[in-house]
Amino acid sequence: MPLNSNGTGSYRFSLNGPQWAYLRCQNSDADTAKFFDYVLYLSPGDDLNFKADFKIKDNGIVVTGKGSNNNQPLLSILEGESGRQFYGDTLPNRIIAFANKHQAELRSAFDKYTGTYKPSADFIKKKNRTFFMTL
Repeated sequence: MPLNSNGTGSYRFSLNGPQWAYLRCQNSDADTAKFFDYVLYLSPGDDLNFKADFKIKDNGIVVTGKGSNNNQPLLSILEGESGRQFYGDTLPNRIIAFANKHQAELRSAFDKYTGTYKPSADFIKKKNRTFFMTL
């Protein structure tokens, strides 16, 4: 999405139902640009304002507006770690220990998120179904 001279932009999605979306933010078009990806849970009727500033710690992310309870920065920690370091490992005890620890950390982070931001019931249902079943 192109930004105007004030560094802001706008984009409207037409949704038939809730959808996950990935927003990539980068500070320039240069090969050395800093960037981050942000996961959004969008529902029909949401009216979100997303602000980021690369000069601020943790990119200064602020999400406000209708639907912001499903899209706070804490959501990014819910994605957790990857189990890729165990690809090719022939000893199951390491991946099993990792998976058990990872699931406990995800559950704790998810409980903190839901307690703090009170996301929608649909968000809770879909998030429970998707990430607690994968590494």
